Amino acid sequence: MSTKREFPKSITRMDYKKAVGWYVRIKFKGVEHRKFFSDGAWGGYDDALESAIEWRDEKELEIGKPRTERRIQSNPNNALGVTGIQRIWRKTGATYPDGSLKPNYTEVYYVTWCPNTRERKATTISIQKYGEKEAWRKAVALRRRKEIELYGGVIAS
Repeated sequence: MSTKREFPKSITRMDYKKAVGWYVRIKFKGVEHRKFFSDGAWGGYDDALESAIEWRDEKELEIGKPRTERRIQSNPNNALGVTGIQRIWRKTGATYPDGSLKPNYTEVYYVTWCPNTRERKATTISIQKYGEKEAWRKAVALRRRKEIELYGGVIAS
């Protein structure tokens, strides 16, 4: 029975003839930062790992990336420019007197966030109810609050 070992986020174990140690890769705002921590040069397995974690944390702080063990992914094709917000047409749920649904739609901002790796939450903000600018302001403010709550900082889109 084999068990997969979990390593800290952004850190990979390298056990090859010419490379034995920890490889750190941080990608943020389209730029990748990398550094290798050899067991031999950094005092062994545990000391090299400790140094790799320390470097990763300092580098993330330096470049403004929120420190979290969670995977953060942005959508480069998001036309609105803010991760987790889409503009969609949504059924209003209006009904006729007989109870059947009316084919009625309204434009909304659809805001999503993931409280944990297995759960996705979403809500909508009506453009018709609040107007274009206020609905957008509310959608961005909600998404930013969720990013700070879940990731410890705002995620750059």
